[in-house]
Amino acid sequence: MEQVLMQGGVAGVVVVAWFFFNKGNMKAFEDILKSQSAREAMNAELVCKMVDSQSERADRQHEILKELIETNQHLIGQISELRHMVATNQQCPVQRQMYNVEN
Repeated sequence: MEQVLMQGGVAGVVVVAWFFFNKGNMKAFEDILKSQSAREAMNAELVCKMVDSQSERADRQHEILKELIETNQHLIGQISELRHMVATNQQCPVQRQMYNVEN
């Protein structure tokens, strides 16, 4: 240590001190980077799960809407039949009998 002081002087001691201090800081910085990397990987996984979940929900909503459209089309057909029956007085058996007798 004495030779280092004599040959390098104060600058040599400062460099050695800085080297050990920097080595400790670099280790802390690497640990921070590793933990940040792990958090980012976890966040990316969560985003992928959220996207998959949203896609599944959209597929389910699409199926429900298709079923609702089919139900509406069926009901529209039934309403059309009822309108025809009302227009030709076929909804009431008495009216229907009277309608058939007149024709």
